[in-house]
Amino acid sequence: MAGWKTATAGQPASGGEREHGPEAGRGRRNRRKSVGTGKKGRLRVSPAAVIMGAGMLLWVLWEGRRPGGGDMDVTGTAVLALGLAALCHEGGHLLAARLCGVGIRAVTLDLFGARIHLEGLLSYGQEFLIACAGPAVNFLMAAAGLPLWFSGTGSWHGFLALFLFASLGLGTVNLLPVGTLDGGRMLFCLLANLWGDEVARRVLAVTTGTVLALLWLAAVYALLRAGSMLSLFVFSLCLLVRVVGRW
Repeated sequence: MAGWKTATAGQPASGGEREHGPEAGRGRRNRRKSVGTGKKGRLRVSPAAVIMGAGMLLWVLWEGRRPGGGDMDVTGTAVLALGLAALCHEGGHLLAARLCGVGIRAVTLDLFGARIHLEGLLSYGQEFLIACAGPAVNFLMAAAGLPLWFSGTGSWHGFLALFLFASLGLGTVNLLPVGTLDGGRMLFCLLANLWGDEVARRVLAVTTGTVLALLWLAAVYALLRAGSMLSLFVFSLCLLVRVVGRW
């Protein structure tokens, strides 16, 4: 793409994987060697993803059966809506990669979602567009479904409401300037294209630490003061584990 650099100091912008981020500094050389090798179009599922899926299924069943628990149909519908929003999100990344002429080597489902392994060397512009496409699709789906929600009253109305909420939430969360999220990758590409990888990594490390600290403080405060927002606490913990694991 015109105006966007393909590499810095002879290194690829992404190492052939969408999850490059500031962690691309370590292990980038090994990732570059693996680009274009192995079978194409493979779907890989990690054991952690299988365990998480089974855990969610058990949770849905438990919520529906325990005394005073929630409605199993409502809980299952919420999980299904979130899964559909996540599928649309990853579909946006895949579509953008195809439109940019980038081959898809494999898709890996792990504990924290999906990782898309791409072929070839990407420019920062291509990487920015691919990262941006996921949240963009979520917002487009929400915008398209909102008129239907206002005008509908059928049995699908409740599911549509949950899907709109999940799409908006997923798109917004992924725009946070955290290294392992789409917003972090977008910020990294912009800064790296202007001032190089080293500056981009340092700035993103600061924004990542700041966002994680604020989320953690908000979650702890909510738990101590109101005894609620356990989901925010779990999300902050998972995000911290993901950042530490990949950085």
